[in-house]
Amino acid sequence: MTDGNKFRKDIFRSPIDFTISLSGNFGDFRTNHFHSGIDIRTQGTVGKNIYACADGYISRIRISPYGYGNAIYIDHPSGYTTLYGHLRSFNQEIAEYIEQKQYELELNTIDHYLEPNEMPVKSGDVIAKSGNSGSSSGPHLHFEIRESETEHPLNPLFFGFDVPDDVKPEIYGVYIYPLEKWSTINGQMGEQYFTAIKKGNNYGLSEKVAVSGKVGIGLYALDRFKNGKYKHTFNALSMKVNGKTTYQFKYDELVFETLRDVNSHMDHEKKILAKQKVTKCFKDGHSRLEIYDVIEGNGILDIFPDETKTIEIAVVDAELNESVISFNLNGVQNDLREVVREQSVKTLLADQENAYHSESLSIFFPEGRLYRDVQMNIHHNLGKTHTDSYEITPVYEPLKDWYTLKLKYGPVEEELQSKMTIMLKRKCGKIKPLYSTYDNGWISCRTKEFGEYFVGIDTIAPSIEMINKNIEIGKISFNVRDNFDQFEYYEARVDNRWLMLFFDRKVRKFHCDLRDLDLENGEHELEFWVKDAQGNRGTFKRSFSI
Repeated sequence: MTDGNKFRKDIFRSPIDFTISLSGNFGDFRTNHFHSGIDIRTQGTVGKNIYACADGYISRIRISPYGYGNAIYIDHPSGYTTLYGHLRSFNQEIAEYIEQKQYELELNTIDHYLEPNEMPVKSGDVIAKSGNSGSSSGPHLHFEIRESETEHPLNPLFFGFDVPDDVKPEIYGVYIYPLEKWSTINGQMGEQYFTAIKKGNNYGLSEKVAVSGKVGIGLYALDRFKNGKYKHTFNALSMKVNGKTTYQFKYDELVFETLRDVNSHMDHEKKILAKQKVTKCFKDGHSRLEIYDVIEGNGILDIFPDETKTIEIAVVDAELNESVISFNLNGVQNDLREVVREQSVKTLLADQENAYHSESLSIFFPEGRLYRDVQMNIHHNLGKTHTDSYEITPVYEPLKDWYTLKLKYGPVEEELQSKMTIMLKRKCGKIKPLYSTYDNGWISCRTKEFGEYFVGIDTIAPSIEMINKNIEIGKISFNVRDNFDQFEYYEARVDNRWLMLFFDRKVRKFHCDLRDLDLENGEHELEFWVKDAQGNRGTFKRSFSI
């Protein structure tokens, strides 16, 4: 199934100087994307040396409170690019270079591309210290290998790194999904779960499965590395039906433009509600993924009465440790006399534009937003703690990209129109404001998910508190709070001279160093301001002397 031999094993050294242990694998299911690298543990701390894996030149430096945080990209003569993310700091040469660029451009966040050979590196050069910057939940190194020409992420585990692993993937069970109106599983219309049981070296199911009509299979299975506590996605899957391979894929290479399609490749609802990573063994008709080697009939199984299909699903990891589950799907006669389903207000067709309009709600889907046809429902809820809301279901149906949502509201005084926003209320109760515009009684936004929406207003400016009171020491930190914690823009100046800020969004703290400006002795004025997504601005001013 997997072909790690097509990658060279002799061109990269390890980016660290201790044994590699992983907390994240290539292809892991993350929120709205496949994981495009490996997460290397840094012994629970920050500040470990990070090394260039081969000769090359630094092609890109990125600093952001989101994503990879502080990151370095190195292009190599072999045609590959290596990426080192979530860094705490860069080596002196890189740090001085990028700081100069930030001050020239007055940019706190920067994504800077270098000219070829502008900053060459040798294999084994210390390029940075490990950290926890960006969208990281703990100290680690995010490491990627990309094909330079296409920028496609490749599985780093196929490039000869020593990552001990003799542990087979673990199979927990199987979901069977009805895929047409009259499909049943063990006499039931909804999806059914069957627990896997160990049978010798392989797995079977705990009970027999009787099926009628078209169904799909979802495999609940995960992998772990030797002596590892973290569970990961396996590397490849193959499904055989009556001995013939009908569905097969592998995570050797990914494409950034389709990483979001992980939501269609897995059971999206199970991941959100049950925290289960269930791999679908069938493909939605409008998925853009190119990971499939074999895909017959999109993996959909049509079971007729008195027919038995023998299913065998094998999963392997990068070291070719394999686990197999086998079971039968037994065809039965469908005895249902009537199928009662909730009536939808609109059938959304995946291969065309879709629109829905009412007196208070308007929805427009450009073509190419859906993975499959969807029966959409809209529930109007009278407001108690806020304005009326509209719940668009099915809530957990994954979407490829944005659609336009408009809600009727008004009239609104002109000075408040920019403060109006459409809010998404999640099932957990958390409320997320969306960037919105007001026009002639309608508030509109773009969103990439179904769910419950209502109109809100945000007129509260961020609050700013300086943590260290002794401003004369140079290093300053601020606590910033906002009712929605969405900071659109922030800036600091001393005597109107731009001062670079570092934003640690995990703790909502901003840091700066007055010594960057080489201030003369005397009186100075510091001004720091933060603007939220609705344009509310919080300001801090302080005079000081040195």
